Amino acid sequence: MNKILKVLSAASMAAILAACSSSNAPAQSSDKLTGTYSASITGEDWGCGVDKVTVKLSSTVDSVTVDDVKVTEVKEATDWAAEGGPKVVKDLTTERTVTDAYLVDANGEKTTKASDTMVIEMTIDPNTGSPIWYSMESGYNQWSDPYTLNIEFKDAEIDATPTAMTSPADAWNMTTMTAGDFTYNVAEYKVDKAETLFVWLHGMGEGGAGTGINTDAGVTILANKVTALAGEDFQETLGGVSVIAPQSPTMWMEGDKGEIAGPRHSKYEQSLIELIDNYVKENNIKNVFIGGCSNGGYMTMNIALECGDKYTGYVPICEAMLDEYITDEDIATLAKSNMYFVWAKNDETVLPEKYEEPTVARIQAANPVNLSISVTDDVHDTTGKYDHLNEGKPYQYNGHWSWIYFDNDETADQNGVSAFDWMAAIIK
Repeated sequence: MNKILKVLSAASMAAILAACSSSNAPAQSSDKLTGTYSASITGEDWGCGVDKVTVKLSSTVDSVTVDDVKVTEVKEATDWAAEGGPKVVKDLTTERTVTDAYLVDANGEKTTKASDTMVIEMTIDPNTGSPIWYSMESGYNQWSDPYTLNIEFKDAEIDATPTAMTSPADAWNMTTMTAGDFTYNVAEYKVDKAETLFVWLHGMGEGGAGTGINTDAGVTILANKVTALAGEDFQETLGGVSVIAPQSPTMWMEGDKGEIAGPRHSKYEQSLIELIDNYVKENNIKNVFIGGCSNGGYMTMNIALECGDKYTGYVPICEAMLDEYITDEDIATLAKSNMYFVWAKNDETVLPEKYEEPTVARIQAANPVNLSISVTDDVHDTTGKYDHLNEGKPYQYNGHWSWIYFDNDETADQNGVSAFDWMAAIIK
């Protein structure tokens, strides 16, 4: 019994001594550096990309340099390089190239003083940095879920999920509009007292709002650089113009029975016309231009064939309505309308010899009132930003992507007139 008491006493004494020793030791700090970040999405010819993040830290730091940070992107995407062919993955991982890192003050300006906010800038290109991805399975573009950036900075723990994502789409109103049997997600850029409306009709990949995939009207204007229509060039050229970009629940080429073929009529045709007419009436619009690419070019043609010179003009881009579906009576309607066609000769998705070329030849033979044609050999980057991806030569986009030239006001018809200037001339 005494032995047990002696052992307990010794243990008790050791605990007391340990407690005293601990209480006399310097306090250990529990203030580990943590942080969160917001991401900035920029619009590009090929789509959009996260080129900058703003990191909010739990306490101030004295400085930051490029060498202090590492950023790894992990997202849902199509892995085009996967063994056995492209496949959808939830964790496509890419180390991002950091080009700059610096501290900013409370006003977001660069500072050499200690701060709790830092900015990290990164390169983006057609293959890197987009929070939107195209699914071979669904046939649509959609938001990556998840989309995370693992940011390494000293020993900080920075949450990998962005607290916010800003983009050029923030200048647009995301709304819904119901017409006929359908309700559409719509991206709207409204200019007060504008007398001109431009209706943008997207391609196949930007639809799908009614299919349950992770898409919305923001995808419609970011997956292609439709946000350029809210830019200074387009707005000043046309003297201020409201823009709406309705998103198809599926795709514009869908027929009444669900077939996807691109015949003369679409199941959405009449409701879209009603939607446009409602908007015109509610906003006192005098001039209406309708334009769109690929699937949206098909729908642009459909509305032109249905409505003719009821609307001010049409800009079908790489339009996907087979010439064989267009009657001679239809050609007469197009010949009386203001038309500006855009396509590239090397388009292998919508072959010009089956679509634009025969249709335009027939319109030309019908003595058109105002027919313009902008045709290029190919579609390539004109900024020089991506020459390094093509051995120092201009980066080549898919020949189907001729909408890039429209977005950048780089089209030129037989008289050297761009589509923007062509529209402006009509309404002067």
